[in-house]
Amino acid sequence: MNRMVRRILGMAFLPLLAAAQSPSVLLDGYHNDEPQPHYRWDAATPGGYSELAKVLTSLGARLSTSNAPVTARLLAGVDCYILADPDTPAESPNPKYISGEEIAALREWVRGGGKLVLFGNDRGNAEFAHFNRLAGEFGIRFLESRHLDASHSSKLTIQVPPYHGVLAGGGAFYAVDVAPLEIHAPDAQVLIPDGDAVIMALVSFGKGQVAALGDPWVYNEYIGTRDNRRLAASLFRYLLRDALPKQVPIDLSNLKPGPVTVKAQGQSVVVTWPDEAGRPWEAEFSLEIGKPLITAVSTGGRRIIERANPVYRCSTGRRRGGWDEFFDHPPADPEGTRSFRGAFRLKAASARTVGDRVEMQFDGLSLGIFEGGIRYTFFPGSRLLRQEAVVTTRSEDTAFYYDAGLAMAVDADRRAGNNMESRLAYFDTSGKLRVEPVHSVSEYKPVEVRYRTVAVPVERGSVAVFPAPHQYFFTRDFTSNMGYLWHSSWRGTVAFGIRQLPDDNSAFYPWANAPPGSEQRLGVFFLLSDQAPERVLDDVLRFTNRDRLPDVTGYKKVAAHFHFAYTVQAMEKGLDWVPPFKPVLQAMGVDAAVISDFHGDGHPRDPGAVRLKELEFYYRACRAQSDPSFLLIPGEEPNVYLGGHWAVTFPRPVYWIMERPAGVPFRTDDPKLGAVYHVSGAAGLLELFRLENAQVYTSHARTKGSRGFPDAYRTKDFFVDPHFFGASWKSINADYSQPRMGVRSLNLLDDMNNWGRRKRILGEVDVFQIDPTHELYAHMNVNYVRAASLPAFEAYGSLLEAMSQGDFFVSTGEVLLPEASVTPVDGRVAVRARVRWTFPLQFAEIVWGDGVKTERKIFPLDSTRPFGDETFSWTADAPGWKWARVAVWDIAANGAFVNPVWK
Repeated sequence: MNRMVRRILGMAFLPLLAAAQSPSVLLDGYHNDEPQPHYRWDAATPGGYSELAKVLTSLGARLSTSNAPVTARLLAGVDCYILADPDTPAESPNPKYISGEEIAALREWVRGGGKLVLFGNDRGNAEFAHFNRLAGEFGIRFLESRHLDASHSSKLTIQVPPYHGVLAGGGAFYAVDVAPLEIHAPDAQVLIPDGDAVIMALVSFGKGQVAALGDPWVYNEYIGTRDNRRLAASLFRYLLRDALPKQVPIDLSNLKPGPVTVKAQGQSVVVTWPDEAGRPWEAEFSLEIGKPLITAVSTGGRRIIERANPVYRCSTGRRRGGWDEFFDHPPADPEGTRSFRGAFRLKAASARTVGDRVEMQFDGLSLGIFEGGIRYTFFPGSRLLRQEAVVTTRSEDTAFYYDAGLAMAVDADRRAGNNMESRLAYFDTSGKLRVEPVHSVSEYKPVEVRYRTVAVPVERGSVAVFPAPHQYFFTRDFTSNMGYLWHSSWRGTVAFGIRQLPDDNSAFYPWANAPPGSEQRLGVFFLLSDQAPERVLDDVLRFTNRDRLPDVTGYKKVAAHFHFAYTVQAMEKGLDWVPPFKPVLQAMGVDAAVISDFHGDGHPRDPGAVRLKELEFYYRACRAQSDPSFLLIPGEEPNVYLGGHWAVTFPRPVYWIMERPAGVPFRTDDPKLGAVYHVSGAAGLLELFRLENAQVYTSHARTKGSRGFPDAYRTKDFFVDPHFFGASWKSINADYSQPRMGVRSLNLLDDMNNWGRRKRILGEVDVFQIDPTHELYAHMNVNYVRAASLPAFEAYGSLLEAMSQGDFFVSTGEVLLPEASVTPVDGRVAVRARVRWTFPLQFAEIVWGDGVKTERKIFPLDSTRPFGDETFSWTADAPGWKWARVAVWDIAANGAFVNPVWK
């Protein structure tokens, strides 16, 4: 069956359903008929209603415009009539006032069940006398004035509570120059008050209703301000509730045959897929509006999840200083932040095949300034289920974070008195497994866990929830475990999920980025099981190798850039003292750690004896903590003379002072330490780098203290020199629209090579004190450096040399590249790569440049199953390429990449 036929069959019943269930909304174009029309469905100008039209059509409404007087015949079959801003003689040479006959027709139409929306305007901008005769029929009067708030401003921002009966979900209402209302109807509802003034009201009349507001309100200029779009959707959804469809159709036209099948069954759609043992699983989703989205997820007739809904919350603030600004703290902004709870009302449903996976899309999510839908992805050969809020915002400079999860009915946990007795399974921060009773608690209670996972036992199995292990966690300088999981058990419903915190009490807490128009995918993972929670927890831990960076034959794992202040502590505690970071890194599988002492500790700028004493003890202390299974490599982040922040590691202990007073030679000799270098300026640093074979790179390039670097010194001698390695890779800042992490660093890598500089990047961590209770793994990456064995401390320079030669790959630990070759073949780039992975892979990419621009070719890997080891061959046509690299990314944005190979 070809795609066109599938699409026709998949959509065959949609027109009939739409015609039968779509409510009719009629916009008055007769009483507002200015020479330059304002409030029109097709007007994309600031005064137009084209954006309101999108809101209404997304609800399923059919829109039309009337250019004739109101009559009973005109109103026949109309569900909602909008009359906005009737003309005055100053606005129109022939204003058409509302007549008594029209008022009578509207009155009887409302009495019979019609929904009338009256949008007025302030004094001088709307006709009041005849408009108020119509409004007066329903006990409403528009006051011919302009409302001012408590600060004497006519620009109103009024907070609507989240549990509002009409404006569901609440939010910030915004309008300018509003005429207040006087209400006489005894059963009127004041929808939006401001002190004693009535701004918006709703009056019931017979079987119908009248909504009134003294402003055209949601025209294009202001519909995107504050929460107007969502409030407008809530208002019209309420007014049209009796005429809106009770069920949405499902679009199956983009499905292809494969291991995941989707079938519409009456008021549901059912997804069936095999797990790793070949057992069939089934997920049933409801297509009925207002019902729980997930009817059930089951295997072998055993329901693991039933009557469940997604849970989303987010907080938003303003990004200051651009998308790469790390020194940011949205709660510290004078404008403050806002928090929202997601509201989901099903609008549309569709399914599509992606590789051998299936994505189920359910539109209808409002999440504060974000709008979109809920997506579930099914992975054959796995019990893994990914839930995403796929949302966008039009707001500029948005910084945000989100919490996500699932709320499901668990009847077996009910007890007398509407109480609950549930259980929760997790590993505590010491690594001990706990399966504990959870009694009735309505709030979302945080819990500190190891491995970022909790599991909820149900009557016939268990469900574990966990985030993307690295991407979800926006960058911090600290890795303290702030309790990233939550749960609740209340009146028949068990809820659980992942969470971020609004504040970590540090000066810099940058949240995540949401560029306007970007498709943010706010993901959370669930692992399903018909076994006990202890079993499903173990199954989850396989995806991160129990938070241990796996061994790869022929490689050693080098983690870089830690500010542990080790030296000053060891000087106090002695060389036998084992610092808390060492067992943590060893347990994580790190073979060698490059640390950067004297960063807020010690005396790096001391001109003499103190500096040398600390350096000498630094090297002794690193040697003391190095053994055949762990190597501690001394480095520094001096940040002097060159610009921005930069790190240096020498292949052996080197004594240098960051100042050179007049008359002091560049090199002196100490009878105990040997050569001591006195450095001043970039030229002196470069001489030192060359003499001592240093490895130098820009740390956290283009962000933090390196904003504008290395770009600003790209032509300088010290940067051109081969001892200047390049830069570093880390995910600053997070952006959930990206399928890969660390885009800032990867873009820089490509730019540097297009500058004609053969530069590389290494993975860096850049955190401060750690201990075994911390959530370090979320912030980790590592450099897999080719080495047959771990060298002794005296030979640690061999690892630096291998990195300087590009003989390593960078990984988050879930994707590995034990073998990767990039070679030229007749104007093409040919790649052969052996890949090991845990999460199903998403794609590989070959990236190349010709010295001017960067190109890439994506190779979908959306047919891979979890836990694989395979060799791939890819080619890309790349005429004129000068350098090329390869990277592989999985479904959680974990990845591995090699540095460029030059032609």
